[in-house]
Amino acid sequence: EDPPEPYGETAMLRIALMNRAGGLALDADILRVNENDCRVQLWRDSGGDNQRWDIYSLPDAPGYYKILNSASGLALAAHLPDVNENDCRIQLWEYGGFDNQQWELIEVAQNRYKIANRASGKLLPAHLFDVRRNGCRTQLWDDVNQSNQIWTVTAGAQR
Repeated sequence: EDPPEPYGETAMLRIALMNRAGGLALDADILRVNENDCRVQLWRDSGGDNQRWDIYSLPDAPGYYKILNSASGLALAAHLPDVNENDCRIQLWEYGGFDNQQWELIEVAQNRYKIANRASGKLLPAHLFDVRRNGCRTQLWDDVNQSNQIWTVTAGAQR
């Protein structure tokens, strides 16, 4: 089954992403949420907009999505110079339509997805050894079939 589909080109779906291994939310650092290079990490779910993500389908790239932080409108992005490396950092950045800012949601179970970066094909996991700690870093990594690479998607309010 495909990921939740936004309604039309300009519509989107607001989601929360919870890491399967640690149960924490994908979170943009609230102190820098409006800045390019904002850290994307795991944090206990507070329900804040910095932990909500607006997902848009890309008409020119079927199967791929741009994922924007609900608090800032900045895009979930892999650090471009390191996009093909394991441990590539994940950040927020103004959306420019680049492949490092586009994501494929690969369903592995109901409401559970692996999230792959279009530029490299690598997955978005949380750092395995800190997965239950606030501030756990996110990164790109090869698919190694671990639970820290799986996200539970919960749909929120549509705009």
